[in-house]
This record gives sequence, structure tokens and C-alpha cells, in this order.
Amino acid sequence: ETGYREVEFAGLFGHPARRVAEMLEASGLRAPSTHVALGRLDSELDALLDEAETLGHEWLVVPSVPGDLFNPDGFRRMAEVLNRAGEETAPRGIGVAFHNHDREFADLGNGETGMGILLERGRPGLVSFQLDLFWTVHAGEDPLAWFAEHTGRFVSVHAKDRTADGAMVAVGDGVIDFGTVLAAGEATGVRHVFVEHDRPDDSLMSVARSYRALSQLRSGGR
Repeated sequence: ETGYREVEFAGLFGHPARRVAEMLEASGLRAPSTHVALGRLDSELDALLDEAETLGHEWLVVPSVPGDLFNPDGFRRMAEVLNRAGEETAPRGIGVAFHNHDREFADLGNGETGMGILLERGRPGLVSFQLDLFWTVHAGEDPLAWFAEHTGRFVSVHAKDRTADGAMVAVGDGVIDFGTVLAAGEATGVRHVFVEHDRPDDSLMSVARSYRALSQLRSGGR
């Protein structure tokens, strides 16, 4: 009723995939993307693919880095897992992607960063990325530069806003220029925008407020 046409999952919370697919159909929604832990992507891929096909997912997105892999060699091993998974998912029309937080932009030594390693080692066409706009800006990075330097690698974004002093807020309540950022993303391959807020005071109010702000950008030709 708010107006969303797509949602992204992060687990089914005990509900069978077939039942959730029925819920989506009844609501007039699609779920082109879901978050899955790296371990599941590595060890339960066949089951994940069956579930993804039932739910209409087009993307399996790894949402974070396991703590023991947060080092240069760990990111290289992670890229190998993503590449192998991408080889298996591609024939079934499903892609693999990685979602960032802020710390993947931090220097790990010798000028290497987690994002840099994954972009370099993850094979284009097999490994894509979901850019979280809040965490990218929070890390002091410019989303426009990442879109421009890695055209075609970012297929979706998480849209949540940031105040000048670093607080997470609904879209439109902060300082991120979503009109410019989303236009640049769309021009370089972004196809899905998922509103998110890690810790809202009122979840439904937050997503409704973000939807209104984004709708105003769209209606304004941005």
C-alpha cells in the first residue's frame, strides 16, 4: 500500500519458500534479491538455488564478511568462493553479489582494501556488488567515484540517508544527494534500489518516509 513494488529478503524466518512466494504474489510484490551468509553460499548452494527459483530471486547477496576472513588473504579466499558460486548460479539465471559496510574501505596494509580485493579478484560477470550508500559515505567515500571507476559491477544499492554528523536516518532526512547518486548508479548498471534502515524508531514509518522522498525525486525527473 505504501507503493513499493520490490523487496529484498534476509531470511525467511521459518516460513517455507513456497508459502512466501504465495505471499509475494498476493501482495503484488517481487523479491529479486536476498541476503545469504557466505557459509551457506559455499556449502548449501544447490538448496539456495532451488529456494531462489521458487521465490523469483535474481541475486544472492553476501551481506558481510566473516570475522576470520577480515584480512587480505581472507578477502582473496572470499573472492574465490564468490567466483565458484557465480559459475554455478549463472547457468540458472541467478547472480552473486557482495554488500559492503564501511570497514571494507579501510586500509588493510600495503594500500589494499577489502573492496579493492573483491573487485579485483571477483570475476566480472560472475561477481557483482550492492553498494550501501550510507556505509559508503560513512567511510568517507564518494559513491559517484565507485560507480564511475567500476561501471557495470554495482547492480543494486541500499538507500538510507546520513546526517552531517553521521546519524542514520530515512531517505530525505540527511545530506546524501540521492537524485545525483541514483542517476549515476542507474547510468552505470544499478537496477534495484532497496530502502533500508538498520535501527529505525518506527520501521513502517521509516520506509514510508523514504518511499515518499524517492518518489518525489522520480516525479521531478531525477
